[in-house]
Amino acid sequence: MKGESREALQVVAVVLLASAAAGGHDAHELSETVVLADRYAQPRSESGAASTLIEGQTLRDRQYHSLRDALNEAPGVFSTSTAGQRGQTGSLFVRGLTTNRVQVRVDGVRITDASTVPGNFLSAAGTATTNRIEVVRGNQGALYGGESVAGVIGIFTPRGGGRHSMLTRIEGGSFDTLRGDAEARGMLGPVSYYVSGSHEQTANDPFPGGRQDFERAAAAASFDIAVNRDWEVGVTLRSSDGRLDTFDPVRIEPGGLGPNPFGGPFAFDVDWDFGTIFVDGVVTPDWHANLVIGFYREDFDSAFQSDETQRWSLEWENHYEWNHRHTTVAGVSAEETDFNRLAGTAVNRTETLAAVYVHHLWRPAEHLNLSAGVRGEEYDSFGSVETHRLAAVYEFEDSRTRLRAAYGTGFRSPNLVELFGTTSGGDFVGNPALRPEDSRGWEIGVAQPFGHSHEIEVTAFANAIDDAIITPFLPAAPFIGMPFNAPGTQRTRGVEWEARGATMDGLLEYRLSHTFLDRRLQGVPRHVAQGNVQAHPTHDSMVGAGVSYVGRRDYGGQDLDGYFVSRLYGEYHINENLTVHARVENLLDEDYEHARFNFDAPRPGAGFGAFGGVTMRW
Repeated sequence: MKGESREALQVVAVVLLASAAAGGHDAHELSETVVLADRYAQPRSESGAASTLIEGQTLRDRQYHSLRDALNEAPGVFSTSTAGQRGQTGSLFVRGLTTNRVQVRVDGVRITDASTVPGNFLSAAGTATTNRIEVVRGNQGALYGGESVAGVIGIFTPRGGGRHSMLTRIEGGSFDTLRGDAEARGMLGPVSYYVSGSHEQTANDPFPGGRQDFERAAAAASFDIAVNRDWEVGVTLRSSDGRLDTFDPVRIEPGGLGPNPFGGPFAFDVDWDFGTIFVDGVVTPDWHANLVIGFYREDFDSAFQSDETQRWSLEWENHYEWNHRHTTVAGVSAEETDFNRLAGTAVNRTETLAAVYVHHLWRPAEHLNLSAGVRGEEYDSFGSVETHRLAAVYEFEDSRTRLRAAYGTGFRSPNLVELFGTTSGGDFVGNPALRPEDSRGWEIGVAQPFGHSHEIEVTAFANAIDDAIITPFLPAAPFIGMPFNAPGTQRTRGVEWEARGATMDGLLEYRLSHTFLDRRLQGVPRHVAQGNVQAHPTHDSMVGAGVSYVGRRDYGGQDLDGYFVSRLYGEYHINENLTVHARVENLLDEDYEHARFNFDAPRPGAGFGAFGGVTMRW
């Protein structure tokens, strides 16, 4: 009871931080346009999907440098690393579901699948080259196919245009941290351009007897040409090269299990390159078409495992507005993926995917929006899958209360290792007869605006997974394991809510979210909460404070206490060309652990850290 009481009190503390900001004069209109929720640009309030938009300006104001940290702005999401700090493999838990059930897309094409899960990408992904992030929660199989059971994360590269401008940021601070990035954008004749590069290095905050030195270089660019008033062509490019040098102390496990087999020095290298060629335009006044050809390459290398992925993809998407009440979104997708695991559980396969989808939006009345969609996919590795989705949102005219409901199906594909993998020692055998996991999920939400600047939204959700893929190993030598579809149903269920808004003519902004999981998969925290308050005391200054709470969890079977972390940040504009900024992470120097697995050293979080820097524009 003591632990539960402490957890409840800490959640309340997060609530009070943002609640203190509520009230006051309404003046900051809440207006957001999202694309990912229905593959169609529309106000977020008109979509039946639960979604969150995180603008690039928010990332810069709150000084988020890690994509993992930024994703925690969305309710229902807990983004972290159960392996440690910056550079370690990422973990993404959405509505109680795990990383391999979330799909990540960049500039309109997906970069993750069952074999290339988001963990490697999230280990080092930063925010310096990101224009906006969209997070859509719930089963999205009817629009996005496999591995979108928990939701879809969309990341978008900035675009050029306007007068030529340049920007440079430099930051340093605790844990021998040094970061720098530069960007240029503008117009060169008919070409709009954006070019950027960044570099960072940090020793993190090493655990006792360990080391976590991380270094990363990244670049991004976009070029587009307006062929005429209706058509645009262009390319986007992104690249990242990260390396983590770590040292785990060798420990003797209790019970006579011997030395930690993962002890000693080793390194993780994660390199990836990404690019698209796109054509976007108006075929007729009612028909808008978009064609994207994408390429993604990811190499992951460590002492225990080495993966190489290369994927070509094509997305052809069409929006047809029949009239002001009916819009149809339809398209085709095709992918060819080469996956090669060189170490660990070996597999070398090429997989192809073809898909077609139709999604219809209907507005039968002024304040009622309905949508329905279906998608069929064909995989050469295991066969075909069909998914569906229904959604509705209704707004009461007088109170502006919005009611939202959705039901969808989804699936997680068996990955190529689970299907065809082998190991030289004979301790793992793939199972070509595996079926994809089958998921069904629903959500019901209500949103209530207050004035023009405040809104509270609450969503109850549940998900059921049949044919869950698990891989048990024999308890004694030769420790052989084989994946299979487990009997029964795995369920998650919970409530997420968010309050956000602004007061005093927009001088004070706040955002608060909390997720409670009544049922969850093993290890996922029952409570996650985050609050942020941001103020502009003068025209040239900004200060902010953030708090987050992560409840009790049991990663690796080891029970971990909840923890409460706070941060402060701010900036001051000396003039139009020079800005100084500073922030403090883990203000109260909270002692906490990300995870504690058997045969491995505990993974503590970073302690108190202070950072500062400058931004120069010209």
